Amino acid sequence: MKTTDRSNQPSSTVEQFIRQSLRVARNRARFGRGALTIGLALSVGAGAALADEAPGANEVQLLEEIVVTAQFRQQNLETTPVAITAITAQQIEEHNALSLHDLNGLAPNVVLTKGTNTNGPSAQAFIRGIGQSDGHPGLEPGVGLYVDDVYHGLLLGSDLDLTDLDRVEVLRGPQGTLAGKNSIGGSIKLFTRKPYEENDAYIDATYGDFNLVKIRAAGNFTLVPDTVYARISGISTHQDGYMKRLDYFCATGQNVVSTQIPVHGCELGTEGGTDIHSIRVALRWIVNDNIENNFTATDTQDRSEVPALKLTQSNLPGPTKAAPVTYIPAPLDPSGAEFLTPAHSYTTYATYMNLGFTDPAKYATAPGAGAHAAISLPTTDPINYYGLTNNLQWKIADNYTLTSITGYLRYTGAYSIETGDSPYPTGLLDDTWADNQFSEEIRLNGTTLGRFDWTAGAYYYKEYAQFGGLKLLNPGLANETLFTGNDPIKSTNKSVFVHDVWRATDALSVITGVRYTKENKDYTFNRLDPYNQAFPSYNPVGVLNNTQGTPYAGSHVDYRLGVEYQWTESIMTYAEWSTGFKGGGTNPRPFIKQEAVPFGTEKVSAAELGFKSDLLDNHLRLNVSAFFDRYTDILLINTAPLIIGGQSFQNSTPVNVGAANIKGAEAEFVIRPVAAFQVDGSVSYLNFNFTSFNTSAATIQGVNFETQDPYVPRHMANLGAQYTWTLPNGSSLTPRLDAQYQSSFFTELTNNPIGEVGGRTLADLRLTWKSPKGDWQTTAAVTNLSDHFYYINKSLSQNPSFTQGQPGAPREWLVTVRRNF
Repeated sequence: MKTTDRSNQPSSTVEQFIRQSLRVARNRARFGRGALTIGLALSVGAGAALADEAPGANEVQLLEEIVVTAQFRQQNLETTPVAITAITAQQIEEHNALSLHDLNGLAPNVVLTKGTNTNGPSAQAFIRGIGQSDGHPGLEPGVGLYVDDVYHGLLLGSDLDLTDLDRVEVLRGPQGTLAGKNSIGGSIKLFTRKPYEENDAYIDATYGDFNLVKIRAAGNFTLVPDTVYARISGISTHQDGYMKRLDYFCATGQNVVSTQIPVHGCELGTEGGTDIHSIRVALRWIVNDNIENNFTATDTQDRSEVPALKLTQSNLPGPTKAAPVTYIPAPLDPSGAEFLTPAHSYTTYATYMNLGFTDPAKYATAPGAGAHAAISLPTTDPINYYGLTNNLQWKIADNYTLTSITGYLRYTGAYSIETGDSPYPTGLLDDTWADNQFSEEIRLNGTTLGRFDWTAGAYYYKEYAQFGGLKLLNPGLANETLFTGNDPIKSTNKSVFVHDVWRATDALSVITGVRYTKENKDYTFNRLDPYNQAFPSYNPVGVLNNTQGTPYAGSHVDYRLGVEYQWTESIMTYAEWSTGFKGGGTNPRPFIKQEAVPFGTEKVSAAELGFKSDLLDNHLRLNVSAFFDRYTDILLINTAPLIIGGQSFQNSTPVNVGAANIKGAEAEFVIRPVAAFQVDGSVSYLNFNFTSFNTSAATIQGVNFETQDPYVPRHMANLGAQYTWTLPNGSSLTPRLDAQYQSSFFTELTNNPIGEVGGRTLADLRLTWKSPKGDWQTTAAVTNLSDHFYYINKSLSQNPSFTQGQPGAPREWLVTVRRNF
């Protein structure tokens, strides 16, 4: 832990008040009375009768100095003029975070949502109201995701494992110059632990609710003293799903065609389960005093179940008793409520099976058309991921360093979609995907005349993706869409950039940055007959077979201009203006020729003011930012059915709907009044307002100036508190309580109320015991302490009308035992 002298801090009325409060806290702790008041400016006392048993509790405890690399070089978090949250390995552990979406809410105005299978298995990332929910490889993320500075270019498979990380850096606001490709909302950067000189290791085992079994381990080894080090880490986790799939006939007594045989009672299986196995090998080679190379290889196999989904509203066609047909004109219950399970139950009637159907008579003479047998899909979403990264740093002179960052990533995966969550689904899709990415980034860092810290660099990215599989949409109905295929998608990105910090005085710095980017993307559509793949589909979608979408080619220049002023050693303010963009393309999901249309580039310009401080003799860390964004050519997905000649067609078309102003404010704090007691948290506000609409948005019903951007909660907050007792035998006991609030948000463009995800407040409790030497650790935790039923995501369909909701997990307990070697 690094320490800094903070004795020369300015005094103010507020600061004097907080100092006085801390003195009161210390006095109360000394006399064993204790008190706990959690707040941003005041946190008083801790420990009650056991306070005297914590030696050092009244000593000054300096907050940890966190080093980040947001501006291409190592800097103290508190002197980096960027709205950035650094989540340390310890914080990841304290929040029981296993995957990327588990970090939701830990940074202000950052939403990380586990995607429904409608959009593919992913972590849907939104920062300050800007992101992307659809995981199709033909669409670009709105938040850049990086692992060891290597860009991951698609949402599918982005819910990354967090095992053995050093830290996570979350940069808020457009990072067009610092991060580049598709970091229009911000960027999330994961940094794995590097091998180091000491030979050590750890292993931990976790058991919990729903038969959770998790094993994690890592070891550090010296291969050649002072030269070559290795680190191996891995995880194996399995947990049963919390959502039960019920057989409709067994559960309701309705004498309908039975679809599957229950495995236990009326249960067909579960959703929401986890099955992940991953290993990472890192090699660190210190060639000499000036050259160091870090190589990492990662292999992950994910066989997790489909995400939990349940029907929340439905006008689906209903069953006829004992009738062996898939659809009838009207449901038994006009509202479609026969397929709704109890509101707060973790149950669904989904079968992932179609009982068979006959094509409409108009297709009778088409090859492959006619009567089709039943088909079922797996209820797992397999993903295979393999990644190689290499980071070479060469100090070519005292003030100049050359860095090469190389990455090769390969994904293959599949996911099953049942639209309707009933024994009579309106759609069954077996989506398959693959992705290969290669990237190379070269940076030259230098310092000139003692006052110019600059970075010049170039970036190259090449991606080849494929997306396809079997699609059965409204099978047997007049508007059925049936096809299979595998669409190739090729894209390249090239950029050059310069970033400079001029330290005009010891206190004042001026920041400038510029990046020029050129990109290209090509699409080819394959729409084959799923029952005779020698022919195009006999549905209207068949005319797209072997056609090319409008190629996308674009260039863009992004800028950053800012000033930073270090008022004292512990107080800094900054102001900046920055830009970012997200590339255009062609609708990757056209169902008819009229939907194969291009879309344009999103752009944002942002102004931001920030304040960073370590106050009260380094007991209080407070960072505040306020921003105003001008967001143009906003890209959202239009799912309203397309009506042509009186006939309704499936639709999922990206549309540049218009422009909006986004404004908000954020605050983060950590306060440690005494060594054993810490309170931390954040709060944020965000306001999104459309200011204009493009012509293409005029055809979307329900969109107006009151429309809210999807996945944008207006208010977010989190608060955590922990206290460490030192027991008589030298071991320690640390309880920690966390609470998190998130206001409601919509998940689609028209802001349909039935698709609104309600606000929620969740709490987690954790108790950790550490042995006197720190070699043993035992943790017991309870998540969703109040067992609150809530939704984390929703998906709407308009023809027929139904809504599927993704419930968050119920209350769960877990126990972890860890051994450090």
